[in-house]
Amino acid sequence: MKWDDALWGWVQSRIVLARRPDDAAAEGTLAFFESVLRERFGVAEMSFVETSDGYETVCRFADGSIQSERFDRQRAERLLSDIEATSAFSRPFDEACGGFGDPDDGDGDGSHV
Repeated sequence: MKWDDALWGWVQSRIVLARRPDDAAAEGTLAFFESVLRERFGVAEMSFVETSDGYETVCRFADGSIQSERFDRQRAERLLSDIEATSAFSRPFDEACGGFGDPDDGDGDGSHV
């Protein structure tokens, strides 16, 4: 994976998770891209701030060097917009997919097994 792709995936995942804090997929995706940035590219610390016109990342590498990049707001928020525009992703799972019903297995003890 290229640096630009890993950082871009991390930025988009941060944006989605900030607006959808209960989104487990976004949380997992963020963790994946963060691990790529740390393990493959030697990033020791990452910061992410929202600016007036978009977002800025600052990455501090294990060797002490620092790299910052800016991202246009409209482009950076496109994944979030696509998720919110897709009705199945913008509703709770039970409502969108019918869920799995009562998690109790029927033995009355409230467990799933």
